[in-house]
Amino acid sequence: MPQTDARLTGRSLVVDGVPCRRLEIEPDPSLRDAVAFSARYADPAEFEALRIEQGRDVLVTTRAQVSASSLVGRLFPGGLFGGARGGKSRKVTLELVLRVPPGFPLEIGVGGEARVRIGPVSGPLTLDLSGSVGLDASEAAPLILGMSGQAEARIGAVALTGEVEASGSARATLRQVAVERLSVEGSGDASVEAGPGTVGSLVVEAHGACGVVVSGTVFGSAEVEASGAAQVRLAQVSGRVAPEVSGAARVTVAGKAVGRPARG
Repeated sequence: MPQTDARLTGRSLVVDGVPCRRLEIEPDPSLRDAVAFSARYADPAEFEALRIEQGRDVLVTTRAQVSASSLVGRLFPGGLFGGARGGKSRKVTLELVLRVPPGFPLEIGVGGEARVRIGPVSGPLTLDLSGSVGLDASEAAPLILGMSGQAEARIGAVALTGEVEASGSARATLRQVAVERLSVEGSGDASVEAGPGTVGSLVVEAHGACGVVVSGTVFGSAEVEASGAAQVRLAQVSGRVAPEVSGAARVTVAGKAVGRPARG
């Protein structure tokens, strides 16, 4: 397949709304304030539809996304590539491999059936996942994760703070947590699992048939709001537990139910 390589200058990376089959991001200690960009594609039209810019940040998006971006909402100077070609929709073949400095801030917004892999960059990670996207990331410090549809995300380790919002049938797994604060908002049939590890304070809002499991130890307070048929399970809470339960929802701490459904 044809391949295009480039070296882009910036202090963070934003990938927003790019139709791709695969996206891979790996740390490269030899880089400083730069991104090593590599794209492979069977159809040149897929590459020509990209908008890639550099400046304060490196932005990889499409021309349509630049005018109405869900993640960025801003333009960057120094455009390198751009364009669009009309025609019927085709099977996506675009594969992006990006190398960034360790600790580089990342903002990634993807949909469709993309497969995303993020190595141990060890920096701030903001994700907006939709469709049937599957994502594996080694770590995040901190993490902001938004999910919808049937997206699946697996994060190896989360530090500093974690914020998760999942709807539809999205599935999120945070395999290790060591955070000062963890916030989880779930609806629909979404599922969020966090831990083992430690959590300073916890805030959970679970609605519909959402399931939330926190297997780490919460050392501070835990504020939990559950409605519908939501299920929230907390392994251990050392501080105050403030549950607000309604409908057929259920909240348990160490296997014991807490809170009572509000009477209508």
